[in-house]
Amino acid sequence: AEYAPQSWSTPASTNYLQLDLALSGFLPLYELVAESGYNLFSLYLAGYTSVDGIIGLGNDARKGIPYLVSQQFGGLERRSGLGGSVRGLGSHWGDGVLKWVANVELRCNLPAFLDPNLYFGALLFVDAGAYLDPPGMPEGASFRSGFLMSSGLGVYLDFLGLGTLAVYSNFMLNAPNSQG
Repeated sequence: AEYAPQSWSTPASTNYLQLDLALSGFLPLYELVAESGYNLFSLYLAGYTSVDGIIGLGNDARKGIPYLVSQQFGGLERRSGLGGSVRGLGSHWGDGVLKWVANVELRCNLPAFLDPNLYFGALLFVDAGAYLDPPGMPEGASFRSGFLMSSGLGVYLDFLGLGTLAVYSNFMLNAPNSQG
């Protein structure tokens, strides 16, 4: 949660409360490990979901919410908004005072090499998200709310548990356009 009262904020017109809830998890489906402890093959599901709500406070609640806040998921760790969380969707798409995202991946870790924590993998994914009521959007505009979905595949290198380098190819299942 984040609270930005008007008296403490810059610019002075900022006045909002942001609430965020996120859940993630992994479900091992199959694992084959060598006697040395190196991964030979593993398959698992990975999932993430988050909902983010922003409440404008004060006399004109809609003007108290900065665009930057509507473009991100809040909480202790900031995460990009739907443009960035739904793979393949351009930055700053799907801004809103209410946002939801879900990511599901089927990951396949290939044999480890040189070190048990150094391995390549492949994944299939489906991402979905919804948004409602971006700040500053005129009444009756076609992009006041929406549902976005993509799917795709990728390959990755997990580098000693320190980070992952991934390359994705995706397809927007319901691509937004200028006509809504």
